[in-house]
Amino acid sequence: MNKKHPGVILCLLAWWGLAFSSSVVPGQKDKEEKPRPGGTLRIKPFTNVLNLTLDPAAKADIFLLEQLYDGLVRLDKDLNVAPALAEYWTISPDGQTYAFYLRRGVRFHSGRELTSADVKYSLERILDRGAASTYVQVFLNRVEGARDFWTGRASHVSGFRAVRDHLFEIHWTKPYVSGLYLLSMSYCKILPRDLVRDQGRDFFWRPVGTGPFRFAYWLRGTRLEIVGVRLERNPRYFSGRPHLEAIEYSPFYTLDHFKRGEIDIIPFFSESLAGSDCRIQEEGSLEAVHLGLSCHIPPFDDPAVRRAVSLAVDRGRIARAATTSESVPRLLHNFVPPRLPGFFPVAEDMEADVDAARLLLEKAGYPDSKPLPAMTLFVRDVRREAYVRLFRELQIQLKALGFRLSLRSYKRERDVLGSRRPYLVLIEQRMEFPDADSFLRTLFLSKSTQNLIGYANPLFDRLLEEADVERSWTKRLEMLRRAERLLAADMPALPLFTPSRRMAIQPRICGVDVPPLGFPYLNTGKIWIRKGG
Repeated sequence: MNKKHPGVILCLLAWWGLAFSSSVVPGQKDKEEKPRPGGTLRIKPFTNVLNLTLDPAAKADIFLLEQLYDGLVRLDKDLNVAPALAEYWTISPDGQTYAFYLRRGVRFHSGRELTSADVKYSLERILDRGAASTYVQVFLNRVEGARDFWTGRASHVSGFRAVRDHLFEIHWTKPYVSGLYLLSMSYCKILPRDLVRDQGRDFFWRPVGTGPFRFAYWLRGTRLEIVGVRLERNPRYFSGRPHLEAIEYSPFYTLDHFKRGEIDIIPFFSESLAGSDCRIQEEGSLEAVHLGLSCHIPPFDDPAVRRAVSLAVDRGRIARAATTSESVPRLLHNFVPPRLPGFFPVAEDMEADVDAARLLLEKAGYPDSKPLPAMTLFVRDVRREAYVRLFRELQIQLKALGFRLSLRSYKRERDVLGSRRPYLVLIEQRMEFPDADSFLRTLFLSKSTQNLIGYANPLFDRLLEEADVERSWTKRLEMLRRAERLLAADMPALPLFTPSRRMAIQPRICGVDVPPLGFPYLNTGKIWIRKGG
């Protein structure tokens, strides 16, 4: 039965205003009260578009996936791997076989008990062409038999083995020290094999998982269009029953809804919220924005020219130009986000030195009398105001060196790589999982399909390949730090900033602890609504 959304398009029910009044002095600490069960948490995400996809193998909304499903493992608040559906695991002496011992008694929202056959099916599905997953590459060359299954030469992935009902094994093609981190990601969630097989794509209109919240219904507007989703708590959740009764999630909530106390969490996209009694929380995500340079096209094929650009760019002014109400850029000199364990912020003077940049250009054969070619700045969407401001600021700064810059959108990698004249590209990269190898490999490995700048350094590639099979975590980290130092010397891109988004939270909402991976990974099981809210 379709149910209409009570607070997005329709008139709000009168009891909402009463239910959401606060009776606590602002600033009172959550720990002074005991968590109280009940209540509905209403959230507006950062996007204004509702993603109807609830399939982990697709580009789905991570927040919703985290509520509905679980993986074999998860990451704790310090980015350590912790048990989830797997109670514990063992790794073979050669580092190529991981054995996961599943918790007994874990049930899907439908009531059926989880087994290793569900795990095998869910991970195989990422490689199934019929599922059209966007994450094929994460397993394709890493798991035994994955490529044979993907190409249709095998009916199953031999490296995914349901040994017994509660024992599942993964056989990697070579030691893979980051395997557990990969398995903690949202696309490795576990689905009920029988229901997905029987229902096909229809399953994801009313999905079933093992997560802390279960799908209740789609929220609908006056014309019955879908405007959000309602989730209700899973009373049998293996990790403990959530305090909240339900979560309602819609991109169509507005600032007025928040100001009237009708919703609980909203992006901080208006400075008018600063004067209210709401709480502002900021995330420190594992995301970085770089300014890439076309290393395969003159003049940027010369590292000296790339370093000149780096010297001329005032990162502070660039960051200020990119600032929005909901996102505050934090200056960055690292190629790997320093919030990642084992990596540390580089302390350098952030001031630009145009005179030193001109001297470098002159030594590279570009005196004042020699014109520099016109070039393009590629961004994802030229309609975004922050991109336009950033472009204009960069245009002014590079003009001092003699560069002429124009702005252009791109949708696909080939739109950038097909350029015949030198270009810059704004690279916004969030880590697929918290591992520096993933970040460096994606952006800078010579054969990576997402290397948008034509960067190629055999020593860099070799370091990544050696780190990929290194079983000592300490040695592996040192290899990756060496790879980052190579980037700092070659300067194929300029680290600019790491976005830090902000959310406004009603004072009645307690237990909100933003994890390192950002707001989509909120642990809603610990959130509760203060009495009177």
